[in-house]
Amino acid sequence: MANSTSSYLWRKKTLEMVLSETEAEQFKLKKTLTAIDLIALGIGAIIGTGIFVITGVAAAEKAGLDFVSLKPKRLGNTGINKKWA
Repeated sequence: MANSTSSYLWRKKTLEMVLSETEAEQFKLKKTLTAIDLIALGIGAIIGTGIFVITGVAAAEKAGLDFVSLKPKRLGNTGINKKWA
């Protein structure tokens, strides 16, 4: 059992074997995104980035240094924290 398992784990495929498996029509990728889809994807990425930026700015300005640095509470009140107390 152990011998067959170890040989199974260390087997390798040649490049020709991998390429021949992907040439079948069922594995081909089809181009389905239109220009509208790509524009919507770009707008969504921009809006999502803006949400993360606004969240980070709000955390930095409103919550103080402890929240932004994510310092564990067990470190106690260090010199940096005294400034914000």
